[in-house]
Amino acid sequence: MKCRYMKTFGVLLVLIVNLVGAQPALAVNPQDASYSTNIDKYYNSVIVVEGANYTKLLEQPTYNAARTSAKYKAWVKKVNSSGSKISAAYSKLAALTAGPSYSKSDALLKAYSAASLDFYTTYKKALAKKKSMEADTTLLNDLSAKVGAYGDAWLISYEQDLNVANLSAPTTAPNIKFTGAGTGNLIISLENKADFNQMALRITSYKFRIFKNPDIVKLVENFDSQVPFWDTTCELNDENRNGGICQRTIEGVTSGETWVVRVQASNSLGSGPWGAFTTTVIQ
Repeated sequence: MKCRYMKTFGVLLVLIVNLVGAQPALAVNPQDASYSTNIDKYYNSVIVVEGANYTKLLEQPTYNAARTSAKYKAWVKKVNSSGSKISAAYSKLAALTAGPSYSKSDALLKAYSAASLDFYTTYKKALAKKKSMEADTTLLNDLSAKVGAYGDAWLISYEQDLNVANLSAPTTAPNIKFTGAGTGNLIISLENKADFNQMALRITSYKFRIFKNPDIVKLVENFDSQVPFWDTTCELNDENRNGGICQRTIEGVTSGETWVVRVQASNSLGSGPWGAFTTTVIQ
């Protein structure tokens, strides 16, 4: 009876700990990004990793040792320590505040986490008894099956929500840095590109809108269409997307000139809003 239970539980646990692959925080909504980051933090980095260790412990022959033996007690201590780490991570998941794109899957995550906590608590109590009970084996198999069912349902829903969370044009633009004016050339570079390290709907280009000696009042009032400007686009490739520099150089600048730049990010769904005006005066 013990072997049948261990085999059944082991199979279910493998299904549980392989539910979600590592997911970067792709979403442009900060709440969605924070939520998916924490899913990765607690599930993939703790539950998946520690779950593998927990499974190995359960597969050890010490499970069948006399429950009054020092060997068995030492083994139980290791199992409980591993189970406590997993339970703590499930508690963290259950306490997460879902981003607006994850309201549906979060309800299933909470049910899945509750079922998992119930399982680990029940298993810990069963191991503490002086002898193995058939009733405990039956109960744990039932709880394990429940965890697997909730886990599968959560996985499907979470992946759907994850995809929806990333179906958006960019909602922000990166910061701008001016350098090199002392050489007669003004170099305009982008900063904070990490905000756009998207995989599902990655940024495909940045558009620079450049103004020379503009009417500042009209810019402040957002009437840039009434001020002369020119646009230039930096198309992203594998090199400048992965840590490279996306920049533009204006040659022949002179002292006293005012240059103003704003940037717009685009992906396959469209363009985001223009970023703030960034100004530099050539010294």
